[in-house]
Amino acid sequence: MIKSHSFTPSEVCALGISEDDRRQSLTLDEDYFERRELRLVCTQKFPWEDFLPQASEIFPGLYLCDVYTATSPVVLKRLGITHVISVMRAPWYHYPPSVRHLCVPVDDTKTTNISTYFERTSSWIQAALHSSPDAKVMVHCVWGMSRSASFVVAYLMGTRGMTMEGALTFVKAKRSVVNPNRGFLWQLNVYEQKVRQRNKHREEEQSR
Repeated sequence: MIKSHSFTPSEVCALGISEDDRRQSLTLDEDYFERRELRLVCTQKFPWEDFLPQASEIFPGLYLCDVYTATSPVVLKRLGITHVISVMRAPWYHYPPSVRHLCVPVDDTKTTNISTYFERTSSWIQAALHSSPDAKVMVHCVWGMSRSASFVVAYLMGTRGMTMEGALTFVKAKRSVVNPNRGFLWQLNVYEQKVRQRNKHREEEQSR
């Protein structure tokens, strides 16, 4: 059960959804009425599309989503989630003992330094995915657009050999609303150079 929580102004974007969408959600979550406000916060409406709360599978075993989806017991059970990364300050939801949980306490501002967490979160995701054939990792922030998406992009760069542009394009193809802020994009660019230098050094060491 989710405890009451007051969102900061930067996290609140309570844009309405249709009654049809609300009735549909009622069939998905038993505690819908308690969670309706949270769903409204996590619902994004753009000129070109309505993007409702949902989990986006980036590749088998790795999901990117919003906080409403990440705190739904129904979704966690249906997807078989075993590990969760919450990229937000002071998450109030308590996951069951069967789900490993890592909190990355950062804000979604262009001046926030998230790069100090790239290596730790990437290693955590990698270890989680290798811990069991059935491991499923979910990474979320409030909307699954900027903070959590940046960490998924960093993971792909650090472990899959992707460029920043390639990783971002790949993630956007799986979740159309992905849009890291300018400060995060700059840090991802710097991280790309760091990963490139690290890989070059490893290749040189192996060739000796």
